[in-house]
Amino acid sequence: MKKMIYFIVVAAVVVVGFVSCGKGTNTVEYSTWFNCATDLLRYATPVVEYSDYTGAVLIDTLTEEDFQLVSSPEEVSGDDTTSFLRCDLVNKKYLEWGISNQLIVKYLPKAVEYVGEDVCLAHAISGSLEVKNLDNFESSTKFTRKIDLSTHSGQEYLDELFSHADTLSCVVSKNGDVSIYNNQRLK
Repeated sequence: MKKMIYFIVVAAVVVVGFVSCGKGTNTVEYSTWFNCATDLLRYATPVVEYSDYTGAVLIDTLTEEDFQLVSSPEEVSGDDTTSFLRCDLVNKKYLEWGISNQLIVKYLPKAVEYVGEDVCLAHAISGSLEVKNLDNFESSTKFTRKIDLSTHSGQEYLDELFSHADTLSCVVSKNGDVSIYNNQRLK
């Protein structure tokens, strides 16, 4: 009788081990970050809305202290280069499929006088989504448009920047299908 009980206990432990190991195979690693030209922070304050693991919406106002300088300047227009800043926003690991995340960046105007100088207001929400057992998926977009703020079109661009939010939505279905929606200003 003791052998039978021992066999049942060992079998139960093995079954529980297989079941718990199987749950870890459907993982999702999700990261997002925000890049912008250094000029952007002179004229705008980025405000980020995103959901936490419970689905509650969190709002963060980004300050210059939240950013790190990207190691080398990048080409933005012709031969012109500018320095970029990076702020990590979301780093999550899910232990199952069937997740949804949305990230929104809005731009609040700063009370500064716009002088007739060339500036670069390039900005991008970038992300990395890795679903275990599927191919890695990365989405990254950079906006690079150099404008002269002394012109009417420069002020129009700023007005549009302040009235338009950039959105990045990532969904991994319960079957592991990946959908990315990236709605960012393309000019």
